[in-house]
Amino acid sequence: MNRHQRRAKARDPHSARKMRELQDRVNRTGRPGRIYGLIDACVDCHATAEIVVLPSGQPIAHVFHQDGCPAANGITTWAPCPD
Repeated sequence: MNRHQRRAKARDPHSARKMRELQDRVNRTGRPGRIYGLIDACVDCHATAEIVVLPSGQPIAHVFHQDGCPAANGITTWAPCPD
């Protein structure tokens, strides 16, 4: 995904609506919800990520780094890919 595509995706109200729908479903069922398959989770590698939304409303992110990623090994500070 290039910069133009990421910016277009960030402006997409569909993404925000999906996140609100997930939060509503978590509130309604009382069970955690998950968004998976997120890309560009690390500036140093091609990491993917998922977000778990707990019934309390707290989101927890899990970043899956590639082997040898300097951020995962503590060599550099982790940062997501900028838009």
